[in-house]
Amino acid sequence: MSCDKTVQDIIETTGLKYDYIRKCLKNFDEIFKPYIQRGNNNSILFDSNALVIFDRIKQLKEKGYNLTSIEEQLVNKDQLKPSKQKEETPPIQQETGYFELAMKELREAYRQTLTAKDETIQTQKSQIKTLETKILLLTDGRSPEQVKAEQQNKEAEIKRERENFLRVQYEIMENNKRKERIVKSLQSLEGKWFVRHKRKELLEELELLR
Repeated sequence: MSCDKTVQDIIETTGLKYDYIRKCLKNFDEIFKPYIQRGNNNSILFDSNALVIFDRIKQLKEKGYNLTSIEEQLVNKDQLKPSKQKEETPPIQQETGYFELAMKELREAYRQTLTAKDETIQTQKSQIKTLETKILLLTDGRSPEQVKAEQQNKEAEIKRERENFLRVQYEIMENNKRKERIVKSLQSLEGKWFVRHKRKELLEELELLR
């Protein structure tokens, strides 16, 4: 693959500063070595694989990673590094595994929420029946009107608790749906260039929902 991209091309494509790019080249020398060459006046030229690496560095930097942490990500996760044997592979595919895991977690959380809601409703119904039985067995001298009033108060309290529980469960389900929509939006951006700002916004929104 020809090295036809300059430092200025990297800056315009990723938005990284010149000094930061120089630091990356110095710190990640072994990583970039196969994808760069020297041009006229000792200038540095890059191939498309180097551009993929810089785009990943930009994503990690926006998430708050420092140079040491970025190097660990690039070295330890082979799927994030370009492959000479697959030069035509579209860039920015390294987060596919993350998306699939996030979708799996969302589905499981949604299933657990529905199961918990059904179990809680059944438990509360059983509690209501138990309370009704206990009220009928009261023999402490209270009038039927007093017993009835206390029963109504208990039922009202249980109803409020059940409504509050259902409200919380509804909010959890809505929250999970929002996460799923965000993950799908992120998936739609895979392989696309010049969408780093949109991707950053979606990642930040997803982080707030965790």
